[in-house]
Amino acid sequence: MLRASSNWFPKSGAAATGAVAATIATGTSPSYVCFDGVYGWVSNTGSNNLTKIKASDDSLQTGTYAVPGPRGICFDGTSLWVCSSTSNSVVQMNPSDGTVIGTFAVGAQPEAVCFDGTYIWVANEGANNVTKLNLSGTVIGTYPVQTAPAGIVFDGRYIWVTSSGSNTISQLDYTNGALIGSYPVNNSPIGVCFDGNAIWVANETSGNLLRR
Repeated sequence: MLRASSNWFPKSGAAATGAVAATIATGTSPSYVCFDGVYGWVSNTGSNNLTKIKASDDSLQTGTYAVPGPRGICFDGTSLWVCSSTSNSVVQMNPSDGTVIGTFAVGAQPEAVCFDGTYIWVANEGANNVTKLNLSGTVIGTYPVQTAPAGIVFDGRYIWVTSSGSNTISQLDYTNGALIGSYPVNNSPIGVCFDGNAIWVANETSGNLLRR
């Protein structure tokens, strides 16, 4: 999941032009954002909570829900999964009312999370590894990557993990977590996404975007 670059959700059509459709107040230090099909969710690291916003009409906050040290966030089609960096866990939440379904231990300082269609993958920045969980929160495996993993994405076949401490991106087999390779990118790679064809990496201190 990419870090949120701002705290807005564009209305339908705005994405084609880049026009700002709305600016909506969130909590302190909004860091990551995801969409559950109806609502936008923002993790507010500075205020230890999530903000829920109705994306269709840019309505004001429809709810704020406590999560300690929230970082990366994703939606699996049913539940929200939020990295809790201060509790070394990932929190599963019901998006309809923000209730916590479960809190599951992962590695140190979980930073980013993604869903591969079956499993949840968490990049643990302080442990230099990723954790794979099933949707019941059971850990399936823990797999080493390069230093300070900060972003994670699934491309339909592979898991890709940026490592800001080693200026690399790692490619993992999603079936068993095996490391296929680690490849150099630019300085301090953080955000990563897949466009259906290529992987895009945001390099924080290089001030650029790399496509591979």
